[in-house]
Amino acid sequence: AALAAGTLLAALLALHLGWRAWQSRYALAFLAPLVPLWAEAFAALWRKNRAAAALVLAAALLPGFGRDLSYARSGWTAPRAQLWPRTAAWIRDRAPADAAFVSTEPYLLTLVTGRPAYFPSAAPSRRAWLAGLRASGAAFVLTRGTGPRAFLSPGARSLLSDFDDWAVPSPPLSLVFSDEAEGTAVLRLAPPAGK
Repeated sequence: AALAAGTLLAALLALHLGWRAWQSRYALAFLAPLVPLWAEAFAALWRKNRAAAALVLAAALLPGFGRDLSYARSGWTAPRAQLWPRTAAWIRDRAPADAAFVSTEPYLLTLVTGRPAYFPSAAPSRRAWLAGLRASGAAFVLTRGTGPRAFLSPGARSLLSDFDDWAVPSPPLSLVFSDEAEGTAVLRLAPPAGK
Protein backbone atom coordinates (compact mmCIF):
# COMPACT_ATOMS: atom_id res chain seq x y z
CA ALA A 1 0.00 0.00 0.00
CA ALA A 2 2.87 2.37 0.81
CA LEU A 3 4.53 1.58 -2.53
CA ALA A 4 1.26 2.21 -4.39
CA ALA A 5 0.66 5.49 -2.56
CA GLY A 6 4.24 6.65 -3.14
CA THR A 7 4.09 5.76 -6.84
CA LEU A 8 0.81 7.63 -7.29
CA LEU A 9 2.07 10.67 -5.40
CA ALA A 10 5.26 10.84 -7.48
CA ALA A 11 3.29 10.42 -10.72
CA LEU A 12 0.79 13.16 -9.78
CA LEU A 13 3.62 15.45 -8.75
CA ALA A 14 5.34 14.93 -12.10
CA LEU A 15 2.04 15.42 -13.90
CA HIS A 16 1.16 18.72 -12.27
CA LEU A 17 4.66 20.18 -12.13
CA GLY A 18 5.81 18.99 -15.53
CA TRP A 19 2.74 19.09 -17.75
CA ARG A 20 0.71 21.81 -16.03
CA ALA A 21 -2.40 19.65 -16.33
CA TRP A 22 -5.40 20.91 -14.40
CA GLN A 23 -7.99 18.23 -15.09
CA SER A 24 -8.10 15.17 -12.86
CA ARG A 25 -8.82 12.77 -15.70
CA TYR A 26 -5.14 12.87 -16.63
CA ALA A 27 -4.41 10.98 -13.41
CA LEU A 28 -6.24 7.92 -14.78
CA ALA A 29 -3.19 6.84 -16.76
CA PHE A 30 -1.32 6.33 -13.50
CA LEU A 31 -3.99 4.16 -11.93
CA ALA A 32 -3.50 1.10 -14.15
CA PRO A 33 -0.11 0.06 -12.72
CA LEU A 34 -1.30 0.86 -9.19
CA VAL A 35 -4.43 -1.27 -9.17
CA PRO A 36 -2.51 -4.59 -8.79
CA LEU A 37 -0.53 -3.11 -5.90
CA TRP A 38 -3.70 -1.93 -4.16
CA ALA A 39 -5.40 -5.28 -4.81
CA GLU A 40 -2.44 -7.14 -3.32
CA ALA A 41 -2.44 -4.90 -0.22
CA PHE A 42 -6.20 -5.35 0.18
CA ALA A 43 -5.93 -9.14 -0.22
CA ALA A 44 -3.22 -9.28 2.45
CA LEU A 45 -5.38 -7.24 4.82
CA TRP A 46 -8.41 -9.43 4.02
CA ARG A 47 -6.45 -12.57 4.93
CA LYS A 48 -5.44 -11.06 8.30
CA ASN A 49 -8.61 -9.20 9.33
CA ARG A 50 -11.75 -9.20 7.18
CA ALA A 51 -13.54 -6.63 9.30
CA ALA A 52 -10.63 -4.18 8.95
CA ALA A 53 -10.47 -4.85 5.20
CA ALA A 54 -14.20 -4.14 4.83
CA LEU A 55 -13.79 -0.94 6.85
CA VAL A 56 -10.88 0.22 4.65
CA LEU A 57 -12.91 -0.52 1.51
CA ALA A 58 -15.93 1.37 2.87
CA ALA A 59 -13.74 4.33 3.82
CA ALA A 60 -12.28 4.39 0.29
CA LEU A 61 -15.71 4.29 -1.38
CA LEU A 62 -17.63 6.58 0.96
CA PRO A 63 -16.34 10.03 -0.19
CA GLY A 64 -17.54 9.57 -3.76
CA PHE A 65 -20.70 7.59 -2.98
CA GLY A 66 -23.03 10.59 -2.78
CA ARG A 67 -21.72 12.03 -6.03
CA ASP A 68 -22.04 8.64 -7.74
CA LEU A 69 -25.66 8.40 -6.62
CA SER A 70 -26.31 11.90 -7.93
CA TYR A 71 -24.80 11.01 -11.33
CA ALA A 72 -26.80 7.79 -11.47
CA ARG A 73 -30.04 9.61 -10.60
CA SER A 74 -29.47 12.28 -13.24
CA GLY A 75 -28.61 9.58 -15.77
CA TRP A 76 -31.99 7.94 -15.23
CA THR A 77 -34.08 11.09 -15.04
CA ALA A 78 -32.41 13.72 -17.25
CA PRO A 79 -33.78 14.11 -20.77
CA ARG A 80 -31.51 12.69 -23.42
CA ALA A 81 -29.79 15.42 -25.39
CA GLN A 82 -27.93 15.17 -28.65
CA LEU A 83 -25.53 17.53 -30.33
CA TRP A 84 -26.93 18.90 -33.58
CA PRO A 85 -29.85 16.41 -33.81
CA ARG A 86 -31.17 17.62 -37.18
CA THR A 87 -27.71 17.87 -38.72
CA ALA A 88 -26.74 14.44 -37.39
CA ALA A 89 -30.00 12.96 -38.70
CA TRP A 90 -29.37 14.45 -42.16
CA ILE A 91 -25.85 13.04 -42.23
CA ARG A 92 -27.01 9.59 -41.14
CA ASP A 93 -29.81 9.60 -43.74
CA ARG A 94 -28.05 11.19 -46.71
CA ALA A 95 -24.29 10.67 -46.44
CA PRO A 96 -22.92 7.23 -47.35
CA ALA A 97 -21.77 5.22 -44.34
CA ASP A 98 -18.14 5.37 -45.48
CA ALA A 99 -18.17 9.06 -46.48
CA ALA A 100 -15.39 10.90 -44.68
CA PHE A 101 -15.96 14.34 -43.16
CA VAL A 102 -13.62 17.16 -42.22
CA SER A 103 -14.66 19.15 -39.16
CA THR A 104 -13.15 21.16 -36.36
CA GLU A 105 -14.83 18.68 -33.99
CA PRO A 106 -14.27 15.32 -35.71
CA TYR A 107 -14.62 13.15 -32.59
CA LEU A 108 -18.05 14.57 -31.80
CA LEU A 109 -19.11 14.24 -35.43
CA THR A 110 -18.10 10.58 -35.51
CA LEU A 111 -19.81 9.96 -32.19
CA VAL A 112 -23.19 11.36 -33.25
CA THR A 113 -23.21 10.16 -36.89
CA GLY A 114 -20.97 7.09 -37.12
CA ARG A 115 -19.14 8.63 -40.08
CA PRO A 116 -15.34 8.90 -40.19
CA ALA A 117 -14.21 12.46 -39.54
CA TYR A 118 -10.87 14.25 -39.40
CA PHE A 119 -9.41 17.60 -38.38
CA PRO A 120 -8.76 19.96 -41.29
CA SER A 121 -5.10 20.27 -42.13
CA ALA A 122 -3.28 23.56 -42.38
CA ALA A 123 -2.39 24.82 -45.84
CA PRO A 124 -0.92 28.00 -47.34
CA SER A 125 -3.87 28.59 -49.69
CA ARG A 126 -7.44 27.49 -50.32
CA ARG A 127 -6.31 25.64 -53.44
CA ALA A 128 -3.78 23.65 -51.42
CA TRP A 129 -6.35 23.09 -48.70
CA LEU A 130 -8.86 21.69 -51.20
CA ALA A 131 -6.15 19.47 -52.68
CA GLY A 132 -5.50 18.18 -49.17
CA LEU A 133 -9.20 17.40 -48.74
CA ARG A 134 -9.18 15.41 -51.96
CA ALA A 135 -5.99 13.58 -50.99
CA SER A 136 -7.48 12.63 -47.63
CA GLY A 137 -10.58 11.18 -49.28
CA ALA A 138 -12.96 13.61 -47.61
CA ALA A 139 -16.32 13.96 -49.32
CA PHE A 140 -17.95 16.44 -46.93
CA VAL A 141 -17.06 19.36 -44.67
CA LEU A 142 -19.08 20.22 -41.55
CA THR A 143 -18.87 23.82 -40.37
CA ARG A 144 -20.25 25.31 -37.20
CA GLY A 145 -21.08 28.97 -37.09
CA THR A 146 -21.96 29.10 -33.41
CA GLY A 147 -20.36 28.01 -30.18
CA PRO A 148 -16.73 27.97 -29.14
CA ARG A 149 -14.40 25.25 -30.28
CA ALA A 150 -14.24 24.05 -26.72
CA PHE A 151 -12.29 20.90 -27.43
CA LEU A 152 -9.36 22.66 -29.09
CA SER A 153 -6.47 24.37 -27.40
CA PRO A 154 -5.83 28.04 -28.29
CA GLY A 155 -2.86 26.96 -30.44
CA ALA A 156 -5.00 24.49 -32.39
CA ARG A 157 -7.74 27.09 -32.84
CA SER A 158 -5.26 29.54 -34.38
CA LEU A 159 -3.99 26.86 -36.78
CA LEU A 160 -7.56 26.34 -37.96
CA SER A 161 -8.40 29.99 -38.50
CA ASP A 162 -8.16 29.52 -42.27
CA PHE A 163 -10.87 26.84 -42.04
CA ASP A 164 -13.48 29.53 -41.39
CA ASP A 165 -12.43 31.41 -44.53
CA TRP A 166 -12.00 28.41 -46.83
CA ALA A 167 -14.85 26.10 -45.78
CA VAL A 168 -17.50 28.14 -47.57
CA PRO A 169 -19.98 27.27 -50.34
CA SER A 170 -17.78 28.15 -53.26
CA PRO A 171 -16.69 25.70 -55.98
CA PRO A 172 -15.76 22.94 -55.58
CA LEU A 173 -17.62 23.00 -52.24
CA SER A 174 -21.40 23.20 -52.46
CA LEU A 175 -23.90 23.64 -49.65
CA VAL A 176 -26.04 20.51 -49.27
CA PHE A 177 -27.53 21.10 -45.82
CA SER A 178 -27.71 23.87 -43.25
CA ASP A 179 -29.54 24.44 -40.01
CA GLU A 180 -29.50 28.00 -38.73
CA ALA A 181 -30.77 27.08 -35.25
CA GLU A 182 -27.98 24.52 -34.76
CA GLY A 183 -25.46 26.77 -36.47
CA THR A 184 -24.28 24.03 -38.82
CA ALA A 185 -23.67 23.63 -42.52
CA VAL A 186 -22.66 20.58 -44.53
CA LEU A 187 -20.64 21.15 -47.69
CA ARG A 188 -20.03 18.51 -50.34
CA LEU A 189 -16.71 18.37 -52.16
CA ALA A 190 -17.30 17.90 -55.88
CA PRO A 191 -15.16 15.24 -57.56
CA PRO A 192 -12.32 16.53 -59.73
CA ALA A 193 -13.25 17.50 -63.28
CA GLY A 194 -13.37 14.48 -65.58
CA LYS A 195 -14.22 11.99 -62.84
